Amino acid sequence: MQPISRLAQTERDDNDRMDTRENIVVKAKELFGNYGIKSVSMDDICKELGISKKTLYNYFDQKDDLVEETLTRSRAHVEEMFERVMEEKKTVWDMIALLPDLLQRMPDVRKVPPFFYDLNKYYPVLAKKHNALVYQQNLKMTSAFLKRGMEEKMFRDDLDVEVTAHFLSRIHADALSDFISPPDYGLPLRRIVDSVTDLVLRSILSEEGMKKYDVIRRK
Repeated sequence: MQPISRLAQTERDDNDRMDTRENIVVKAKELFGNYGIKSVSMDDICKELGISKKTLYNYFDQKDDLVEETLTRSRAHVEEMFERVMEEKKTVWDMIALLPDLLQRMPDVRKVPPFFYDLNKYYPVLAKKHNALVYQQNLKMTSAFLKRGMEEKMFRDDLDVEVTAHFLSRIHADALSDFISPPDYGLPLRRIVDSVTDLVLRSILSEEGMKKYDVIRRK
């Protein structure tokens, strides 16, 4: 029975380690998001969690590693959300309808999010790596979205998915750049997004898709 007891203890220890690591990442993400990266020290994270610096450094050798982990989690969360939507067999119109909800979760575009400001200023290598991974992630998701629309006959059947996906992903990347250093358009964010969405949709909709779109817009 002793080996089984040791195995059970090992499993409990592993779970405790996982819980501690998870708590560190969650708290760090919260603090970075609220106050920026530069102003939050490893000591601050330890105080918030009530753990020692030794414990923290058992999981993350340096602050850079913790910042990178929060970025990894952020990308994973986006991918999980997208995969969930795809698995639910939502139509492209269902997916487009989700945009207003996403907008509601975004901070005011006139306010520079401290996390991304600090990321680009003090962690340019991590920022460059993150942006490249986000672009590839968007490329993958956009390609899946376009193919779904073509299967539903809502998008043109002659679309070059690869080129169009790059084009739309580039628009998203530019939008992120504006989000970090927002230009003064003097226009509501919702109005900008609605107009850009309208332009993009009209360029990829099939004849059947355009009829459906016009019906939706009139509602």
